[in-house]
Amino acid sequence: MVEYQLIIPEEIDEKYNHALKELPKGENTLVGNREQLQMLEVAMMNPETPNAMIVGGQGVGKTALVEQMLYNKSLTDHPLIAVSLSIEGLGELPENVMVSRMRSLLYDMRSIAKETKKANAGIDVDLCLFIDEVHKLNRYGTSGESSGAMNALKEGTARGEFKLISATTDYEYRNHIMADQAFDRRFMKVILSEPNRDTLLQILTRRLEAWKEQGRYVPDYDQEFLKELVRLTDAFIRNQVDPAKSLAILSSAVAYCEYQQQKGKQNVKLDHDVLKFVFKSEGYNIESNTTADQVRAVVSGRIKGQPLAIKYLTDLINASFYTHRNMKRPLIVALLIGTTGTGKSETAKALAQAMFGREDAMVVVNGGDYSTSEDALVAQHFIGDAVAVNKQQVILLDEIEKSHRNVLNGYMRMIDEGIVRDSLGIERSINNTILLATSNLGAGIFSDLAQVMRLDTLDNPDEISEKLIDEWYKVETQVRKSLLDGDEGLNNGIKPEFIERFQLFIPYLPLARKTNALIARGKLLKFRDEMRQDGYIVQLPKPKDLDYWKQFEIRYEDVDSVSVMIAEDIVNREASTTGARAINRFIDNSVKTAVANAIAFRKDHHLSLDGAFRIQTNGNASFENAGLERPDVEVVFVPRGEM
Repeated sequence: MVEYQLIIPEEIDEKYNHALKELPKGENTLVGNREQLQMLEVAMMNPETPNAMIVGGQGVGKTALVEQMLYNKSLTDHPLIAVSLSIEGLGELPENVMVSRMRSLLYDMRSIAKETKKANAGIDVDLCLFIDEVHKLNRYGTSGESSGAMNALKEGTARGEFKLISATTDYEYRNHIMADQAFDRRFMKVILSEPNRDTLLQILTRRLEAWKEQGRYVPDYDQEFLKELVRLTDAFIRNQVDPAKSLAILSSAVAYCEYQQQKGKQNVKLDHDVLKFVFKSEGYNIESNTTADQVRAVVSGRIKGQPLAIKYLTDLINASFYTHRNMKRPLIVALLIGTTGTGKSETAKALAQAMFGREDAMVVVNGGDYSTSEDALVAQHFIGDAVAVNKQQVILLDEIEKSHRNVLNGYMRMIDEGIVRDSLGIERSINNTILLATSNLGAGIFSDLAQVMRLDTLDNPDEISEKLIDEWYKVETQVRKSLLDGDEGLNNGIKPEFIERFQLFIPYLPLARKTNALIARGKLLKFRDEMRQDGYIVQLPKPKDLDYWKQFEIRYEDVDSVSVMIAEDIVNREASTTGARAINRFIDNSVKTAVANAIAFRKDHHLSLDGAFRIQTNGNASFENAGLERPDVEVVFVPRGEM
């Protein structure tokens, strides 16, 4: 191999702010793209316009193609030196100065070539200029479809003053180069696309071999490891292209193995566990941190009175854990349908808690906020920005019937391909998410089904039965039709192709009064515990057994009187429209307010707080008083000695 060196005269080096550097020749690691390499070499031999433009995604190997050409030429009697110009390295130049630099650039390159050939006497060395990200010239002196800087460079390329290779991404080419036809036609195009799977495996193998040849540490591996790396990289990393993204994962995997070896671990090799670590550092879990049993337990523990929903959620959870899944789609895709306030949002929180460790690991997209055609991109960007860093979340498309149809059209690609575009135009993977959509359409059908099943008379509203499954089977088609038709006069029906994107309908029936009482009891206990943390003792009525409640001809068990009053007189009054949300509203607006007022009264009158604030009904619950007085709660202070 002939030795030679690049000479850049000092005045030229300073003129371009030291932004001209020799591009190192490659290490003969290029695999594939042999035709493109040939095209590049042919372009450099063009007698009129020896100019080439390499176009391809960021990381597809544009610079590597030039480096391989330089390597190949270094083995001949006619070596080629590429002088790389960093546009960023030129500094923040005024437009007129930048235009002047581009006008003189190719002429100055001839001076560099002259000095280089003089310093390498006896060697038939040739030079070319390489400008990566050539589209950045469009920033300077923009006018119409071109720029002053591009026009200035165009003058030299038209005369073939010097061999020039430029590179840009396909996106930037379309937006900044193609419109300037005069500039565009000066260059022979060399189009690079991502390698196919077999070529990519060869690239990874060749890179490992090259590292070994250079004396670098390379652990043991087999082809199955490389195949898994390619499969997982393709599935999870969607905002980059190959081979760059797979090489980056491979490099990190080798580094992790070397770290393990230095820590004293024996028999280190590239395997599945190494990939788990590397992908986790990128924000992806290629294996769940939990088990199907744990997820089912969390969901069934939080969702009360919905045996059908629990059954079908269990089916989805089992399928997610125990069957081969499409790695490019979300972990679970489900449509939650039924009356408002029956547990759909609670289900999303439960799955977030079970799968990702926090119930707030959620992206909530409220359908009513995206009701115009222009909102389609806004909704996509909102989700894309949310998962850009935190990739493990529940995406909740709430009340989808309120979204514009164009918004739903955008969701279809998101579901099918497992990608969403953020506000920067970067594609983000959502295959580490759970995607849920909710709809309240068809609520009347669910109310009728609750009546057929006589939910309020069941001893255990959480128990699934064959009759309930059969009754749901009978009305499922009606529910589907309700989703398609929408509400009368509102034109809010959902297109069938959108509905078909979901693995399963998850039906939510109106909650039985017994379930509402248990939910109310649980929320009251939570409030009691919160107040204890703040230093106040709050007491609830003791729960009563089934025999006690039978005297009032209602079937409750192990529930207190305040919780029963909430179920019988507060929620039941508006269950068809608000469901269990009425429980939260009553506790927030009545129970908590009553306790707060009792505390404030004693503080304002400098009375002792050493005791308990006991919550009880005001005596006007329907099971206490047949009159029309308003049922409510009252708070009584009990001194410590009387507790």
